[in-house]
Amino acid sequence: MELLNLHDHVYDCYTNKVKGNKLLSYEMVQRKLTRNYHLSKKVKLGSQELCLYGCLTFLVGEGCVLWLKNYIGTDTSWFVKDMKKYEKLNE
Repeated sequence: MELLNLHDHVYDCYTNKVKGNKLLSYEMVQRKLTRNYHLSKKVKLGSQELCLYGCLTFLVGEGCVLWLKNYIGTDTSWFVKDMKKYEKLNE
């Protein structure tokens, strides 16, 4: 599976704002966001996609994560993770 690229600020935002990810390498953040992309609910915005994954919202365009925001403390009852797909993507 091809990994998503990260816009300049996305790595720093992910490692600083998403709990438990402070010491991750750039490649590991790419892997996790690529997995999250495949598990997320997506809203098409022209040539880009707004991806909703629990509290995490990120924008993907042309194979690159362009923007990321972690909405800590928001209601995520709407999001149900497909655990079989999650485990398969983690292999």
